[in-house]
Amino acid sequence: MGIIRSNAAFYLDARARGVDFSRTLTLGRQRLYLSPADLTALAARYRPDLRGHLDDLRYGEPADEFLKRFLGVRDLQALDHSAYEGAAITHDLNAPLPAHLHEQFDAVIDSGTLEHVFNLPAAIASCMQLVKRGGTLFLSSPANNMCGHGFYQVSPELFFRLFKDANGFSLGRLVLVT
Repeated sequence: MGIIRSNAAFYLDARARGVDFSRTLTLGRQRLYLSPADLTALAARYRPDLRGHLDDLRYGEPADEFLKRFLGVRDLQALDHSAYEGAAITHDLNAPLPAHLHEQFDAVIDSGTLEHVFNLPAAIASCMQLVKRGGTLFLSSPANNMCGHGFYQVSPELFFRLFKDANGFSLGRLVLVT
């Protein structure tokens, strides 16, 4: 699970549109998969104030500092099925989410977890419950040609049907990346 250039640009574009990342939860502890050139280009476009302050952000290392600096995350937590990678919250997404975790986060970021959870309906329901009213849920998942990667490849149709007013959500943006 990690943040690649298309994910990073998507999150930064959302921040530019006013999405609040103050209290953010990631599904799994995210790794940073951005080259120095990617970081420089993203800073030039979205965060010129960060140019010259990126040398300590390293490819393949935890993405915590990237999320804090680029998105303005003040409280960053990770949810995972174990504490192995330093997740603050341990929970198996195959099971329903405990009520004390409902509506706790301004933003919830999945950069490649849900396709690995067998009980996908329970996992998506939990993700939706984690987000505060008015918050934002970011889901990134393979849609095609990734046989053998996780249990599922989701169709964009899933997101159109799931994130609608009847479920308490609206689909703000859907992006397909090749």
